[in-house]
Amino acid sequence: MFITLCYAFLTYYLDWSRRCVDALLQEKVKLNMTTASIAFRTLHKVYSNLSKSNQYCSLTEHFAGDLSQQELLMEKMKQVVKIGPKMLVNLRKWTSYLASQSECQSAICRPSEQMFVLLEALKPEDEGDFLSRSLSISHSKRVKVVDYATPIAWRSGSPFGIILRCLPDNYCIMGRAFLDGCLVMDDVLEIHQLISVAVDGEPTHLLRTDRQSDYSLMTDDLSRSLLEKVPSLLEEQFASTSKISPMLNEKELGTHMQAGGDGPDISHKDIVNPIKDDRLDDTQNTIIQLTPNTAGSSNNPSADFKEDKITNLIKKRQHGKPPNILIYCGKKDSNRLFEDVKSAIELCVGRHCYAIYHLKHDQVLSQPWQDNTELLVIASEKLYDGIDILFKVYLEVGGKVLSFCSPLDKYYVLKQAMAKQGTCTAPSSVDMVKMDSGTNAAVISGGSWYNLSSVGANYSVLYQNCNNQPLVVKYCDSENHALAVFSQIHLEKDAKEMAINPEIFSLLKQSNTSRIMIIQNLLDHLQMEIATNDADLVLTPCYVYAWNKATQDSFFKCLSTRMTDNCLKSREVTLKFEKHSVDMQALANLLPVITDGDWGEVPFNLDTYCHCLNTQTMGKVVMYVDVIPSTMNIFDGMMFQISNDIGVICIAGQQSAGKGRGGNNWLSPQGCAMFSTLIKIPLGSELGRRPGFIQHIASLAVVQAVKTMKGYEDVDLKIKWPNDIYYSNVMKLGGVLVNSTVMKDSFYAVIGCGFNVSNSNPTICINDLVNQLNKRKNTNLAPCLTEQLIACTMTCLEQLVEVFQSDGYLGFCDIYYKHWLHSNQKITLESEGNVDVTVQGLDEHGYLSVITPLGNVLSVAPDGNTFDMMRNLIRLKTT
Repeated sequence: MFITLCYAFLTYYLDWSRRCVDALLQEKVKLNMTTASIAFRTLHKVYSNLSKSNQYCSLTEHFAGDLSQQELLMEKMKQVVKIGPKMLVNLRKWTSYLASQSECQSAICRPSEQMFVLLEALKPEDEGDFLSRSLSISHSKRVKVVDYATPIAWRSGSPFGIILRCLPDNYCIMGRAFLDGCLVMDDVLEIHQLISVAVDGEPTHLLRTDRQSDYSLMTDDLSRSLLEKVPSLLEEQFASTSKISPMLNEKELGTHMQAGGDGPDISHKDIVNPIKDDRLDDTQNTIIQLTPNTAGSSNNPSADFKEDKITNLIKKRQHGKPPNILIYCGKKDSNRLFEDVKSAIELCVGRHCYAIYHLKHDQVLSQPWQDNTELLVIASEKLYDGIDILFKVYLEVGGKVLSFCSPLDKYYVLKQAMAKQGTCTAPSSVDMVKMDSGTNAAVISGGSWYNLSSVGANYSVLYQNCNNQPLVVKYCDSENHALAVFSQIHLEKDAKEMAINPEIFSLLKQSNTSRIMIIQNLLDHLQMEIATNDADLVLTPCYVYAWNKATQDSFFKCLSTRMTDNCLKSREVTLKFEKHSVDMQALANLLPVITDGDWGEVPFNLDTYCHCLNTQTMGKVVMYVDVIPSTMNIFDGMMFQISNDIGVICIAGQQSAGKGRGGNNWLSPQGCAMFSTLIKIPLGSELGRRPGFIQHIASLAVVQAVKTMKGYEDVDLKIKWPNDIYYSNVMKLGGVLVNSTVMKDSFYAVIGCGFNVSNSNPTICINDLVNQLNKRKNTNLAPCLTEQLIACTMTCLEQLVEVFQSDGYLGFCDIYYKHWLHSNQKITLESEGNVDVTVQGLDEHGYLSVITPLGNVLSVAPDGNTFDMMRNLIRLKTT
C-alpha cells in the first residue's frame, strides 16, 4: 500500500513539476518576444558574453555590441537558453517557400501575437539510425513542425535553415517536443535548434506569384477531385494487369512481372509487407497498402492510400513544397549513377536553390518522399516492384517528372523501335539530336522514338533526331498541374557509360556541352530555377600553410616590409593577415588571410598534397582559398618581396572570375585544379634570356604530372600550341596563363594553371581519360586527386626549369616535342594571306617556327594568335 502511494505521489509530482516548467517557459517566451531570443538547442557550453552573434548562430546577423546568455533549463542533453538582445535574421539572403510567396510580405507585418522562429537542421550522420528513432516515436507523442507553424523561407547549407511563423503557445509546444525528442519534420533532417528571432527584409521568390503553375494553392474543389481520382488511377493500373486483381489474396500476390513488359513487377514480400516492424503502426505514412488486408478491410486496393498519402500530399502542397530534387537510379549500381546524374543536374539548376537527394529503391516503398519532392528524375530503364504505378500517381496528382528512357512513358505515349535510315551516320548506340543552333549533337540512344500521331494537345516535341523522329517530348496536364518530360536519349549518362571505343568516346565528349545545355532546357520546361552564372558564389578567407617554421618565418618577414596594420595592399586586392579565424567577410578586393587556422575545416587534403610534392622550394608555402575571384591577383602585392628560397602557391577550390589568355574567362567549377605560382628568373640565365618558354614549361609540367606516374604513361594528354592542355587532338581540358614583368636584374612570372581533374561536365576531365585507359588496357588505375596533380605539377615544373637552365632550349624541346600535337603539321597562316606552311617546332624564343613551300622560315608569336585545331589554321585571336 505504501509503495503504491509513493508511486502515485511521484507520478503526480513529476507531472506537476513538468507543468510548472512548461508554464515557466511559456511565460519566458511571451515576456521576451520583443527583447530577447529563447532558444531550444542541443547541449552547448553557455558563455555569459559573446563578442559576436555569429559565434552562436551562423544564420543570424552580427550585432555591434555583445550578446548575453542565460541558461533557463537543461533536460536530456538539451537546454533552453535566453539570448539578448534578440537575434536578427536578414530574409534578403533567404528564399521563400513557393506557395507562401504571396504571404511573405504580409507575414512579416503580422501583429505582435505572431512570432518568428529559426529552425536549424542537419542531415543525420547515420540515416538508418535516425529513421529508426523517428519511427519509434508513437503517434500520440509525435509533434510535426508543419502542424504548429507556417514555413516562410529557407536557406540551404549546413545547417539547413527554415524561418517559421507561429503563435507563442505553439512555439512552446514545439520546444517541449524538441526537449522530449518528439519534434519531427517530413524531410530526413535532424533538428538541432529552435530560436525565436526578429526578421528584416523579404526573401527571394523563385517564381512570380502571379503565374499559375503546380505551385499554386489548390482550391477545395481541385483537392477533392484529386482525392477522388487517385483511387481510380490505382484501380485502373491493377485492373489492366492480367496477373493481378484487387481481389487476389496474399498467397496469389507472390507472382512477379517485369516492368517494361505487360505490367509492373510486384513482389509479395516487397509490396504487402516490405518492413516487418511494429514501429510502422504509428507512422500513417506508408504507401505500401496497395493490396487489401485479408480480414475485414475494403476491397478497394487504394482506400488507405487515399486516406493517408494523398491527403498529406495536398495538405503539404498548400504550404509550398520544400525544394527537393529526387533522383531514382534503379536497383543496381545506383550510387555511382546517382553521382553522375547529380553532377549534371547541379550544373543546370540555380546554385543553392534545391537540395538534390538519391531516392533509393527501398525508400520509394517505405518513405513518404512524395510530399517533399519538387522534381522526380527517373534514370533507370527498369522499374521494379510496382514503383512505376507510384511514380504515375505522383505525376497525376500534380508532380513533376523528368524521365530518361524509363518505362513510365508507356502510360502516356507510344514508342517505336529505332531503325537506321535517312541521313543519320552515327553508330547504333549513338543518335544525333538537332540543336536550335542548326548543328547536331551526339547523344546516347535509348533505342526508340516517340510516335505522337494519336496523342492530344497535351504533348509537344522538344527535340528530334536528324530523321525528324521525336526523341524528347513534354507532357502537360494543366487541369491537374502535372508536368513531365519523357526522353528516349540517355542525357543522364556521360560518354564513359557508352564508350565502347575511343571513336565513340570522342564523338560523345565533343557534344557534352550540348548535352548539358539540353538538360538545362528540359529543366526550364519543367519550370525549375535555372543556373545563370557564378555571381552568387560566396567568397571565403585564405588559409596559409608553410612546410616548416623556418619557411613560415621567412615568408612573413619578406612581406612585413610592405605591410601596414597587417594589411598587404595592391591594385586588385588587399590581404588582411590574421592569426586566427575572425569575423570578416571576404570580398573581391579584401581577402582575410588566416596564418594559424584549423586546416581540418578546409576542403583541401593537405596530407595528400605534401605527400606528392617533391621540390626544393616550389609550392612549399600554400595559400588555399575555397572561393576566390582569381588566384592570379594574389601575387600583385608580394611579387617583389618574396626571396628566391621561398616558393608560394595559391590554390582555389572554385574561381568566380578565372582568367584565360587574351582576357577570356576560364570556367572554374569544383573538381578543377586551379592555382597560381610565382617564379623569379635571373635575366642573365638561359630561361631569363628566353622567357617565352615559361608557358611551354608550365604546359609540359601539367602533362608530365599525369604521365610520369606509374601506370598512367598512356593517358592521352597532349599540348596544343601555345598553352592549352588537350585530350588527344579532340578537345581542351586545361590551359596555362603567364603574367610577367622585369625588375632590376630579374624576370618575375606569375603562372596560372587550370585543368579539369574530376569534373566530367560540362566538357571532359583527366579522370575520364583514366577511365578510358582502364577499359582499353583492362587495368584498374585509381582516379586522380586534385591535390595530387597540383603537387606533381609543381614537382615537374621545378625539374623542367632546372633542365632548361642546364640544357638550354634545345634540350627542353627534345622533351616537349614528345607531348605536343604539331610536329610536321600542315597549317595555314591567316596573317600571311592564308599561306600554307609546315610546322618545324619552336624557335629560340619559344615562338612557333614554320617553313613555307618556298623554303622561307617564319616565326609566329603566340600573342595575338590562336591555333584553330578544326581547320589547321593559325588565325588572329579575337576576344
